Amino acid sequence: MSEAKQLNLNRSQSMLHLISANVAYCLWPRGSGKTSGGIGPRLQHLSNVMPRSKCILYTDTFERIS
Repeated sequence: MSEAKQLNLNRSQSMLHLISANVAYCLWPRGSGKTSGGIGPRLQHLSNVMPRSKCILYTDTFERIS
């Protein structure tokens, strides 16, 4: 059994999860929480609701996603 953790989201992260669109383009600047509040929770949610689905994370450079 895993422990529950509280996640504090900023406005952009909250909108991403509330809208939950099929396709999302997040042009967020560096340090805006792409990994911790955007990509991570989104992939966790998608893997729970669609366990055998395929997800693609695309970026033109590694610096844009990190």
